Amino acid sequence: MERKKPMGKRVTLADIAKVAGVTPATVQRALKGLEGVGDEQRQNILRVAKEMNYRPNVLASTLKKGEVNIAIVLPDAEDENQYYAASLWDGVQAVLDGSYGYMVKGHRFSYERSPKTLGETMQRVCAEMGGQLNGVITMGVEDEAFLDACRQLDSRRIPYVFVGTDCRAAGRLCCVTGCNEIAGKIAADLFLNLQSGQGGKIILTGDFSIEDQQQNALGFEEQIGRYGKNYRMIKLINYDGIQATGLEISRLLASDADVVGIYSTSARNTLAISQATQDLDHRLLTVGSDVFPENIELLKNRRISAIIHKRSFEQAQRAAQILVDYLLTRKESFRSEELVLPQVVTNGNVGCFEGVRIYT
Repeated sequence: MERKKPMGKRVTLADIAKVAGVTPATVQRALKGLEGVGDEQRQNILRVAKEMNYRPNVLASTLKKGEVNIAIVLPDAEDENQYYAASLWDGVQAVLDGSYGYMVKGHRFSYERSPKTLGETMQRVCAEMGGQLNGVITMGVEDEAFLDACRQLDSRRIPYVFVGTDCRAAGRLCCVTGCNEIAGKIAADLFLNLQSGQGGKIILTGDFSIEDQQQNALGFEEQIGRYGKNYRMIKLINYDGIQATGLEISRLLASDADVVGIYSTSARNTLAISQATQDLDHRLLTVGSDVFPENIELLKNRRISAIIHKRSFEQAQRAAQILVDYLLTRKESFRSEELVLPQVVTNGNVGCFEGVRIYT
């Protein structure tokens, strides 16, 4: 039987303790995942809290403690990962640096980007931060260890938001992503319109095991398949780094004169495109992904034709803003899924991004 909250007032720890037959201190330990509570008793307390629609007053506890602790669990921004991941970290940090005068502390947990390592890292977050944790910002993946960590957060009423990729099986507060399929379709339209549908082969490169790039590639292929009947696709997954990918693109170009263009769904492979085409005696239509200093220089020097800017900084900024606002006010002024529209960047408008560290 569902237990309703007392009429006209917020459910308190004392209310839960009375129904569960324990002390308020025991309820507090159970809800925060602290030691000193047996598993059966903890599950009973969590069940009572859920049935009574208990919502912790995070704002009140924030004012008492002086800080909110958020785990930021994102891919490491080292070496070749920097071209995408750095903008995610920057977007989150921009919100934490200006969070309403309250002390909102971000705890950084980086990982090598894969579903398995993210799941392991999320497990570590749950184990290490314990009762100190108020919220989490991360990416969504289909991985059992990751989903188990999400269930742990759910049981402790800790909200979490996803950025970049989603996992609908998790009980996340919100997910902010780019319009990945639309980004692919926009890239396809560049080929269809600028080449007047002349046909030929297009090299499509990226890491298609990652959800956002997979959706991007699907959008590209769908648009080309619908409106560019004379085109054929050569799919090239990531090799071992930018240099190796660039060499493989060079090999394809040298062996197939029918290649008329290249599209990369990933930031790093945009550099591989430039590397592979720099010595060609004819121009190809080359479209890369994301805006960062190296890509800006490539556009300025016409080493690539255009960039599909998926605005990962803005995605992360919005996700962090949603979480911080929710933790401080408990107001749900957002949609469960929010999308950030991509931009086309060419030599003509690249000056708008030149010298800008944070790309909005």
